[in-house]
Amino acid sequence: MKRPIALALVIAASLGSASYALAQSTSANETAEQAQTRSLNAEVAARLQAADRKEAADAAAYTEALARYEAEVARYNARSAHVAQSLEVRRDNIDHEQDLYNQRMADWRATVAACEAGDRVRCESGKAPAQPTPPRGH
Repeated sequence: MKRPIALALVIAASLGSASYALAQSTSANETAEQAQTRSLNAEVAARLQAADRKEAADAAAYTEALARYEAEVARYNARSAHVAQSLEVRRDNIDHEQDLYNQRMADWRATVAACEAGDRVRCESGKAPAQPTPPRGH
């Protein structure tokens, strides 16, 4: 009967060794897995930092482009206002020239009509002015 106890002790001892070896193996595997996890976490963190830097650079570039766009719109609006004002002044000048032309033409026609009607006083006082020339731009 001593043999089965001895056998049991040998089996128990070998199971203990196996269990210790398994624990050591599991511990080594966990350490390797933990190292791999840390490595992956570091890689993810680096990618996130790179993405944050790119996002910040893109935001700065957008802000700069928006400022250039707004400055260009302001310059365009200023030029448009200046052109509109210039056109308004030019239109007023043309209207004034047209009014003067119309008045001179009416005087000329009245003088010609007076000459044709035999009104010597009107005809000679006007000395038959030359026909007015139309204003520029017409």
